[in-house]
Amino acid sequence: MLAGSLFGWEVPAADPARYDTEGIPIRPGEKKAPARSPEYQYEQAKFIRHDYQPGTKVVLDEKMEDPCREMPVGLTGIVDSVDDLGQIHCHWENGSSLALIPGVDHFHRDMTQEPVMESSEEQEPDLEL
Repeated sequence: MLAGSLFGWEVPAADPARYDTEGIPIRPGEKKAPARSPEYQYEQAKFIRHDYQPGTKVVLDEKMEDPCREMPVGLTGIVDSVDDLGQIHCHWENGSSLALIPGVDHFHRDMTQEPVMESSEEQEPDLEL
């Protein structure tokens, strides 16, 4: 007898189709990264660190939600670090420091940028004689 219930609910509150695998209610239109094991996240973070080293320039392909600042399409940022979850922390041109989440946020590397040197101390300048 759900149709005429006291509170007007059409679906039982404990309907499994309304919850994700972690038991959190699903909200229509909400972006959420898929649940991953800690080992998977750590291994993925290593690959992301290789591709998005500090100093790499990134560009947003889709607007990001940030309550403090506008994050429009085309906004550029500089990678500061990649954490163990694989989130890419950036300094954005609008002053924000919002992290990118691969698989949730849509962005790309700026390919017009010069390649980032891994360590300037180890390399010696070429001298012409």
